[in-house]
Amino acid sequence: MKRASGFTAVEVLVSIAILAIALVPVLTMLISGNKESAYGEYQMIAQTRAESILQVLACRDWQAFAGFPQGTPTVVPETLTSSAIELPEDFRRRLAGFEETVTFTPLDGGLAEVAVDIAWLLPGEGAESNHQFRLRRLMSRPDAGLAASYVPRQAVAP
Repeated sequence: MKRASGFTAVEVLVSIAILAIALVPVLTMLISGNKESAYGEYQMIAQTRAESILQVLACRDWQAFAGFPQGTPTVVPETLTSSAIELPEDFRRRLAGFEETVTFTPLDGGLAEVAVDIAWLLPGEGAESNHQFRLRRLMSRPDAGLAASYVPRQAVAP
C-alpha cells in the first residue's frame, strides 16, 4: 500500500505555532527601532529650531531683553518664530506640537545666559512621555568687557 504524500494537519499547526513564536521578538524589535528613529528625528528638529531662535536672539540689541522676565521661562514671542530661520515645510508642520520657551538670566560682569527649551510629545505617546531639548548661550552687553577678576558661577546641582 502506498503512503499519501503531504503534511498532516498537526504538522501544519505545529509549524505555524513555531513561526508565530519566532516572529514575536522580531516584530517587537522592528517596532522599537521605529520609535527610536522617530525620537532622533524630533530631537534633530528641536535642535534646529533652538539654534535658529538663539541666532535671532544673538542679533538683537541688548535692550530687547529688558522685556524678558529674568530667570523665568517665557513663551517664545511670535516675532521670533516668524522671523527665525526658515525651516522646511515638513519640519514646520511637526513643530505644531512643540512648546518653545526662552529663559534670560543676567550674570555678573555684563553677561547673561539665554536658554531655549523645546518640549514635545512623540506621536502616539501619552502625556507621561514628555521630551525636552535645551540649548544655552552666553551673551555679553556690548559695552561690557570681561574683567580679569571675573569668576564663573558654580554649577548648581539639579
